[in-house]
Amino acid sequence: MKMSKDKLTSKFALEVKNLTKIVKGKTILNNVSFSVPKGSITLFAGENGAGKSTTIKCILDLYYYNRGEIKILDIDSKNHLSRKNVGYIPEKENFTKDTFKNFLFQYGGLRNQSLTDLNAKINEYAKKFEIEYLLNSKVNIKKLSSGQKKKILIILSLLNDEELFIMDEPTDNLDPKSRYTFYKIIEEINKKRKATFFICSHNLDEVGEHANHAIFISNGEIVFANKIKSKKDLINHYKKLIIRS
Repeated sequence: MKMSKDKLTSKFALEVKNLTKIVKGKTILNNVSFSVPKGSITLFAGENGAGKSTTIKCILDLYYYNRGEIKILDIDSKNHLSRKNVGYIPEKENFTKDTFKNFLFQYGGLRNQSLTDLNAKINEYAKKFEIEYLLNSKVNIKKLSSGQKKKILIILSLLNDEELFIMDEPTDNLDPKSRYTFYKIIEEINKKRKATFFICSHNLDEVGEHANHAIFISNGEIVFANKIKSKKDLINHYKKLIIRS
């Protein structure tokens, strides 16, 4: 009997099993395993050097790892198609020499959408983040402020209506109003399209207002992975992690 496509599809947008990375004899990630439920807003947190950014780069096949299995939207991460429906915000930008709008047209127009639709989205998000004055600017984006650059990275990640968003410290360098705008946008997308957000952040108070799932990593190992009911619940779980470590 043939199984339906729904039965074959995982309920997780991201699955990491026994991910291990060793550098010069030192274990950076030790059998890291966790799952991110589809449609969730999941916080990924831990102390400095815990392995957060390394995990993300392994997931996106940007880093070599020694062993483990990773699935993104039910596809093995070694298959480039696994990243077809993923929006990514890196912790640090690596911009080319270009203007704001040209950059977004070049790297944001990689899906099958019309230039008209793409232009409308760029204009919409530029207005929401109050950088519409950059739309016709000839200034090299490398010369923009750190906050402006972060807004550009956020806008780029949102342009193609992805199913999964992997975001490494997405609100770093943003002012309070822009942080509010960012979370308002992702909540709207999450509610409207059931898109999944995997957000790496040090700011538990901020993300805790919006997350419904959390994963904590410490010294290269997962120490908590579960649903959270509220910001208070999140903070309490994290306090236990701090006490334990």
